[in-house]
Order: sequence, then C-alpha cells, then structure tokens
Amino acid sequence: MKQYIHLTAYERYRTRRGFSLMTTESGEWFRQAQYDLGTAESLVSAERYPPAIFFCHLALEKCLKALYTEKYNDNPKKDSQPHLSR
Repeated sequence: MKQYIHLTAYERYRTRRGFSLMTTESGEWFRQAQYDLGTAESLVSAERYPPAIFFCHLALEKCLKALYTEKYNDNPKKDSQPHLSR
C-alpha cells in the first residue's frame, strides 16, 4: 500500500520561497504528523478503522507538540496531552 504525505499550504509556500517558517524541531513534529495522517487515510481506504483512529490520534498529538514547540521554543514532555492543550 502506497504511503503519501499531503503538501499543505504551508509547505507549498515554503517550497516556493525557499525558506522555512517553522523551527527545525516543530517542523519535524509537523512532518511526522502529516505522515501519520497519510497512513490513517490509507487505512480508512482499506476499511481498517481502529488502526486509522489510532494514527489520527498520533497525528493530532504530534501537531499539538509542533505548536507547543513553536510557541514556547521548548520540547514538550513525552505523553503530555493535557499540558499541550492549555
């Protein structure tokens, strides 16, 4: 099954301009979240819903970590979802 990553508006902008708007660490969290979301979409198309939900959860958590890292310039602690949503 083919895995793919969507190009977001941010990535299209960054590619055209030739520079990154996010820090390296937050960009990596965001890239991993996009990969997990692509995996979830592949699993939905294969009608494998429970693992798809798991990968959606992972993608959401990694997006929150990317936002936290970008805002506070600090790495969030492992499995700190309640802290991230504040």
